[in-house]
Amino acid sequence: QCGTTPPDASALPAYAAGARFMAVPATGVGTTSTTYLPLIEMVGERNSLKAYGSTFDYVTSPCLRRLFLAGEIEENVATAARYDELGVDALFATQWGGDAVNADSFVEMSDIREKMPNAVLKTAEYVEYVGLFFNREQEAAAAIKHIVDNWLCSKDVVAEIVEEREPAKVAWLSYYAWGAGNGPVADISGGWNVPSTGTWVEEIIEAAGGKMIIPDITPERTGPWGFSYLSDAQVLEAFAEADVVLFIGAWDATAEPFVSVQELPAVKNGRLFDNQGPRGSYDWFERRVVSPDGVLQDFALAFFPEEAALAGLEHRWLRDVATMAPGARVPDSELEAACPDVNA
Repeated sequence: QCGTTPPDASALPAYAAGARFMAVPATGVGTTSTTYLPLIEMVGERNSLKAYGSTFDYVTSPCLRRLFLAGEIEENVATAARYDELGVDALFATQWGGDAVNADSFVEMSDIREKMPNAVLKTAEYVEYVGLFFNREQEAAAAIKHIVDNWLCSKDVVAEIVEEREPAKVAWLSYYAWGAGNGPVADISGGWNVPSTGTWVEEIIEAAGGKMIIPDITPERTGPWGFSYLSDAQVLEAFAEADVVLFIGAWDATAEPFVSVQELPAVKNGRLFDNQGPRGSYDWFERRVVSPDGVLQDFALAFFPEEAALAGLEHRWLRDVATMAPGARVPDSELEAACPDVNA
């Protein structure tokens, strides 16, 4: 209960032995991942951020970057002791957070490991978890309600579109380059991911009116650690019927491996998108997780660009490779215009 005295640890039941007690509201917080930054901002607590476990070059939020440049946030914090020195009351991280997990303020997060159905909405609900540490339950509840309402509304709009047409067949691709000579075959330097079913991305693709192609094919390439990948020829075969290609990474039509798959019909027809959208690829990892409603709209616009029901939408994370230049973070010189009030 907020405001109560912590119980006597010796009086706790056996299953709670070793429990930690944390005072709320937290006045200083830290994180090791950009994915959690929007959660802090969504509940109105960006000024509470004191420490980040990596370089701020990865951060896209204009408001947080203004605070960083003003010296309010420290980057590259690597030790539990330093988080404590900076007055961090709650450190949002995973078990992969290095020495951060040893901080008394460590709060474990689990990223996007929720199970379907509605995995993406369950993940976005972490804003309510974060809100607890600030006594910001009301703000968190309002934020998730907006997300859910917008998701359901957008999904209904798309459902009406696909009533009159077939779902868009979607190739979800990424490429892992492990370097020539480092794999089992010396002259092969990488391979294409093998899309799998039951994933968060399949859930969003289907909600956006698409059908993710899951190829029934044995991958020809084996990379480091025994993971399997598709060859260029297999990609051309498996995704020949795709209406749209969504690629995670920077698609360069002049370089390999992209030249080798340029005969994919979707690529030739200009139905190719990557995640180098208006604010660059870092924003995909920072804000996409807590904005499933926005991703749904982004995908729907890629699948059905001519639909009047989607008029007014603009791409937030996807880049139309044929018509858009790769995006980038807001330049430092334009941060104040992008974020006039860091306290808003």
